[in-house]
Amino acid sequence: MRLGPARLPFTLLVRYLFFLSRRPISSSNRHYLIRRLAGLQSLVPLIEPVLDERSPAELGEVLKRVASLTPASFRRDIDGVLDRLLAFLLTEEPEAVIASSSPPDLSFWTSTRRLLLVLGPGIGIGDEILCAPAATALARACPDAEITVLSGYDGLWKGVDGVDVVTSYRDLAELVAITRGDTLGVFDGVMVVDFEKPALLGAMGAEPGPAWYAELALGARGVWALDKERRWLHHHQPPAGYFDNYYALLRQLLGWLMPTIELAAPGASSVVERSSSPSRTVFVSPFSSKYEPDPERWSRVVSKALPSTGEISVRFDSGPNLDTERFAAMLASSVRGRSREGVQIEVARSTDQRTLSLFDAITALRSADAVICADSFAAHAAPAYGVPALVVARRGFEAWRVPGAQAYYFDDEAAISDTADGMRRVLETLFHADARMPVAADDVVTAGRTLTALLAGRGTGDIVTAYTELGRAVAYFLETPLETLEPLMGDIEYRRALAPLPPLDTIDTPQRRADIELFIRHRWTLWETSNLHKLLHRIDRHRIDRQHGAMAS
Repeated sequence: MRLGPARLPFTLLVRYLFFLSRRPISSSNRHYLIRRLAGLQSLVPLIEPVLDERSPAELGEVLKRVASLTPASFRRDIDGVLDRLLAFLLTEEPEAVIASSSPPDLSFWTSTRRLLLVLGPGIGIGDEILCAPAATALARACPDAEITVLSGYDGLWKGVDGVDVVTSYRDLAELVAITRGDTLGVFDGVMVVDFEKPALLGAMGAEPGPAWYAELALGARGVWALDKERRWLHHHQPPAGYFDNYYALLRQLLGWLMPTIELAAPGASSVVERSSSPSRTVFVSPFSSKYEPDPERWSRVVSKALPSTGEISVRFDSGPNLDTERFAAMLASSVRGRSREGVQIEVARSTDQRTLSLFDAITALRSADAVICADSFAAHAAPAYGVPALVVARRGFEAWRVPGAQAYYFDDEAAISDTADGMRRVLETLFHADARMPVAADDVVTAGRTLTALLAGRGTGDIVTAYTELGRAVAYFLETPLETLEPLMGDIEYRRALAPLPPLDTIDTPQRRADIELFIRHRWTLWETSNLHKLLHRIDRHRIDRQHGAMAS
């Protein structure tokens, strides 16, 4: 069956109905289901007009069932609807193209004058924040292009480097119209970034507008770029088991797709020095899109994690709906009853309402000195704005950890005392710049700094040697008394993080050398997500600042 102009909206409908049906959604995130379902249903009027007497009657019937789905009936009815829709889905691949494992050449990018970057409907707020480097990379690869970002959320992309125009889509019919050039004009190239694989290559290949189309899927660990005029399909997926962290994976995929540009380190953000005021603000956001928070655990963790001295204001996120607001009010009351003098407790709400809008939530966390949160959008947003995040995360979500010096991770199944002790150690380091470097940690910091520079193409030296030296320094450090650091170190298996290399005399060809360096880059992404690396980096930063201050005085 040929769908003609309905192929793109039909493919979007089937693919993203499937993704939505498989996504776990917590009660604090039920607005996600409401909005996504309505967005998908907006595609039905784009498909129905192309149906004629040659179209199977069953297709028209199943489209009517899609239009009648509600959030309440979705889980019950969706499998039957999908089974019938999938029978009509055309192959995802474009016809008669040449497949290549090499990236597009330079002219693919430099000839582009208008480029649309679409953040797909399968990702949440945190994933969109994670994907911000894609816009910067495209701006560098296409220096003469106007970059338009099409986002699923208002306000997230303001100020992102390289972005000229930011707009958002209310539903998927609007996304289709913008992609086709119906509302914002025709684009030379369109790139869709999503967690799931959009699989729109065949549908976009049949569209008359853009000269090229690309899609990057973090969950499917791949990137595809279709040169429609030359009928060339470029495709890359890294080796299995490499770059499991999504920040590192995004950088690896963008680096393959646009090899001539320089990319910032994954998750890199400046360390924003907070106010020197003795009063500190901690923003707490316990809500996750995937599971429900435990009120007793959160109350005990937050109250025990706060430093024992100094004035502290704790502001609780009231969330997007009345259920989350009631939870926040209950949690605030419980923490208030467990807290010492000098700790002020309040629930953060938007003006004239009981809940907190996304814009106001971002404003609140940006003004905080630290954020304690579930593994949710706040875990990505806070580090992006230079605010340290202490993240309570479940096992199985390690791939979303933010690299760099601004996010610390704690297992939500660990003993409450261990989690609270580890958080308090971090907060004391953040709030008191006189924290001392642990015994034997200087060699770890120095070796890490050297390897970081070499991986970024700076400095002189050998990457293999620098990696080996870091491994030795870490192994020696782990044999020393860890004292107050131990509660922090349940996030990774430190003794296995920097796996040893094969004997150096076996690295005897350029290809083997390249393979080893790729392995080192992969292992480094694991190390730089670790709590220990981040805390030592922060203490070292405090020490350098103190030295500069002493010299200036």
